[in-house]
Amino acid sequence: MQYGNFAVDYEYRPYNPERMRKERVARAQASLKKHGLGAVILFDFDYHRYLGYFSFHQYCRRRLGHFVLLIEGEGFPYVPHDHYHGTWDQARMPWFEGKMVIEASKAFSLQQGLPDHPNYVPGEMDKIVAEVKGLLKKHGKADMPVGIDVSNYHLIKAFERAGLKICDGLTAMIDAIHRAFARGGAQLLVNQRCAVKSGARGDVVIDIKHDPRITRLETFPGSAEDRALYRRFSAGNTLLRNRGDGTFEDGTDRAGVRGAFWAWGNHPFDYDSDGDLDLFVCGGFYTGASAADT
Repeated sequence: MQYGNFAVDYEYRPYNPERMRKERVARAQASLKKHGLGAVILFDFDYHRYLGYFSFHQYCRRRLGHFVLLIEGEGFPYVPHDHYHGTWDQARMPWFEGKMVIEASKAFSLQQGLPDHPNYVPGEMDKIVAEVKGLLKKHGKADMPVGIDVSNYHLIKAFERAGLKICDGLTAMIDAIHRAFARGGAQLLVNQRCAVKSGARGDVVIDIKHDPRITRLETFPGSAEDRALYRRFSAGNTLLRNRGDGTFEDGTDRAGVRGAFWAWGNHPFDYDSDGDLDLFVCGGFYTGASAADT
């Protein structure tokens, strides 16, 4: 049952994922050739999905760490290696056989180590560019312009140090996908995606007024003002208590919920059947002695 309960061959499906994958990659390859690009580096998860790779968790979205490399004339892109030794990614995405090799592409790469140290981010960018350059040389594309969808100062400087010419890669990708919705399959997938959503609020005090609970994720700001906010948000989560007059007060510490670790969502329900709503918070960190306790 690895691939779900609904993968059947006796019902009509309005899209063919195998055909869609091949058509998308073919469009992207044609666009690279049209725009004179030797390759394109893509950090945006939407482009990863478009090219047949999976989309990582949203908190890493558009961080300069997790990327795929599409080289002109070489079919499917190069993607990160399977961190589960071939038992997870390769088993589910066999079309990347021989392409699941990139070591520098890591979803967590800019959350490890000391991101505020002046040499940390430049060093990470150098690792990315060194691996990209090696693959470009392998396919004879190192002298051609390399498109990129998003960048920062340190990444640009890393490309300059490596002697690679980078340029806009968004135009080529947009050109490749702007007609994608002419086929029914793509529109169907968008409709399915838009049908999925989640909420994170509840009436904790049973006063028919919603009390939002805000779960925070980190960033790496530079100014003193932003640093203060970063320290506050990265310290944990925030519970805002509804005063009943259209305003809220911070009740995080009084309720004892700031240290809820890596909160992914919550739902109020009567956990102990005492007639009062309890707030259940799901977290991404193990809180037991081992993973078996979770």
